[in-house]
Amino acid sequence: MPYHFFIKAQQKDNFMPPNPKSYQPFAFFLLVIAFTWIPWLSAVLSGKGVASPLVKVLIAIGGLGPTASAFILLYTSRNKALIQDYWHRVFNYQLITPTGYLLVALIFPLVATVAIGISTLFDQSLAQFQIVPQVRNNWLMIFPFIVFTFLLGPLPEELGWRGYWLDGLRIKFNGLVASLILGCVWACWHIPLFMIKGYPLQEFAGNRLMLFVYFAMLLPKAIIFTYIFYSNNRSTLAAILFHFMGNFVGTIIEIAIVTEFIQLVLFTAIAIYLVSARGDIFFQQNSRFSWNNS
Repeated sequence: MPYHFFIKAQQKDNFMPPNPKSYQPFAFFLLVIAFTWIPWLSAVLSGKGVASPLVKVLIAIGGLGPTASAFILLYTSRNKALIQDYWHRVFNYQLITPTGYLLVALIFPLVATVAIGISTLFDQSLAQFQIVPQVRNNWLMIFPFIVFTFLLGPLPEELGWRGYWLDGLRIKFNGLVASLILGCVWACWHIPLFMIKGYPLQEFAGNRLMLFVYFAMLLPKAIIFTYIFYSNNRSTLAAILFHFMGNFVGTIIEIAIVTEFIQLVLFTAIAIYLVSARGDIFFQQNSRFSWNNS
């Protein structure tokens, strides 16, 4: 029988964890593709660009796909333990360890810094550290920039990807395989955005190297997300904050494609290290994190 996914018992919490069989991972996959791709492909077929209010609304609706899918499966399950556990992991900031907060805050900035430094060996400029003009020209824009970055991806995505689906995948697969499945679907989930006129991802469509880096990057990142999630007591909040830091660093500075490729190498190295160092998360059965349903 595939090994149970992890939970570190919180002695101060007296509610029972839900049965893993309460999850419906395949149904989540079907729902998230439908709820996201229908509005996003509608935006593509409209022929309008992101300047169109209609397209903006369709993009926003599609972005809620992971959250909507998780909520439907949660509340149609009528499983109080599952619902309570879900929201506990979203709001309980104490599930995140001090080391967890440090890693959430520093991994993306450090990787970007090291990548930019290495890129100078390939004739790239340290000017890549420069803040994007929208914020540099008006520092008050940092506040809506932060809010927009948080609401656009991290919150609605992680309420579904790590908040619901990762545990669901662990019913059948170990941590590594579950991470790679999630990473592949996560990457493909974005495909319609590449076809929307004026959307930032559209500029990648004509550059094979950029496309490769973008899609390949999500695989090691998915592994790192799995580590962040399980090493912080299955904290969905940790995943949300980590996703936010990734999006924030990735949009607050504009780095060259060479630097992006270097980041891919660095994230892959981190992922390989974590898989080799934390077999309890990625391979072992009956670890100290195992979900006890007795």
